[in-house]
Amino acid sequence: MSAVSMQEIKTKKRSLREVLPPKNISSRPAISESVNDLPADDDLPPIKIKHYNSGSGRSGGGKKRWLWFGGLIIVILVIGFFISQAWARVTVEVVPFSIDLTLDETVEASRAGGELTFSTITLPAKTGGKLVKATGTEKVSRQASGQIVIYNNYDKNVQKLVANTRFETKEGKIYKIHEPVSVPGMKTVSGKAVPGTVEVTVYADKPGPAGNGPATDFTIPGFKGDPRFTKFFARSKTPLAGGVVGEVPKLSAEEETRARVALRADLTKELLKEARFKIPETQVLFDGTTLVDFQDATDWQAATAESVLIKESAILNGIMLPRQAFSNKLIDTKVSNFSPAELQIADLESLPVSLDLLKLGNLSEAKEITLSVKGSARLIAVINNTDIAAKLAGAKQDEIDGVLAQIKSIAKAKVSFRPPWVGQVPADPEAITIKLDENNDSLLH
Repeated sequence: MSAVSMQEIKTKKRSLREVLPPKNISSRPAISESVNDLPADDDLPPIKIKHYNSGSGRSGGGKKRWLWFGGLIIVILVIGFFISQAWARVTVEVVPFSIDLTLDETVEASRAGGELTFSTITLPAKTGGKLVKATGTEKVSRQASGQIVIYNNYDKNVQKLVANTRFETKEGKIYKIHEPVSVPGMKTVSGKAVPGTVEVTVYADKPGPAGNGPATDFTIPGFKGDPRFTKFFARSKTPLAGGVVGEVPKLSAEEETRARVALRADLTKELLKEARFKIPETQVLFDGTTLVDFQDATDWQAATAESVLIKESAILNGIMLPRQAFSNKLIDTKVSNFSPAELQIADLESLPVSLDLLKLGNLSEAKEITLSVKGSARLIAVINNTDIAAKLAGAKQDEIDGVLAQIKSIAKAKVSFRPPWVGQVPADPEAITIKLDENNDSLLH
């Protein structure tokens, strides 16, 4: 027992009420009002810092998530790459090989057949008009006139008709030819008899508006009582017009000529356009192998003192040629390393082809023709899209130039990939588009 007495120990004991704080006093320790009351640094408990291992706990789980996310992105990119390869498309813009030539050729063609054949086309009459201002009045006496076709369905012999041969309509109107004409005999085409024909202009027997009228049929009164009467006949190609007697508006010769020239040019353009629309794609029709006949169709009775509607009726007759055979004939031996079938003539219809149509007379009866081709022409290599696509299919980017260099029909080419990161031409030729650029407008600029 120490020197401390039992009384002292008893005195140090306290009741629970003394230990617990009063109810109205906060359990939070009071903050010292003086810095000096704070415990010294040496009296503070040491601060413990917890070091986390990077491979465990929350931080380790975060890295795993980032690795998983990065892997997913890589997988998506790989899948996207293969999908883009599967849907890849390639466009090849091609400038074909071309060469300019100066032509001076004579080409023979035959209706019956042979190396180069031809056929004919005739379009119905087309009428147009232009208004011309009158400069006064004048007295005139004019006969109506029009174009007709005479048919020989009698025999194979040529029938000659003298000048002033009469032609009669069913109404009894008489028209005459002013020049003698020979009507070709019948012929056999594909086993069928075809009448011989010739085109002529007929004039009303008397001047005046009575001779004007629509297209109609004619007999030849001079053959009455002869077997030829029912076998020779004629049919209008144009209306019968221009007949007038009396006072009519007077036109300046210069203005009338200018109007008719412009009108004929317009009608010719329209007829050529219509003819080219009607002929087969395998045929070609040149401006120089067509003949347009014009007939004055002015209705002078309808003219006023102020103006006249000048009218012209036009009929087109033309010679058609087989497009490929004619082109091959001109191209033959012109360019080394190319066969005629591997080249084509650019803008073939505008080629300077001419024919002495006036010497031929009736085109429908021509059996042999001689064409003259003089001028410039541009030859262009035929581009075979299927062949080019097949050769390029599956080629890598560094192989493309070599493949294209082996195709002689190509002068220049530009290859575009979609999407742009595709590094190889698709193996499927259907995924390759070939675009022709004959004018070299868009390539290599």
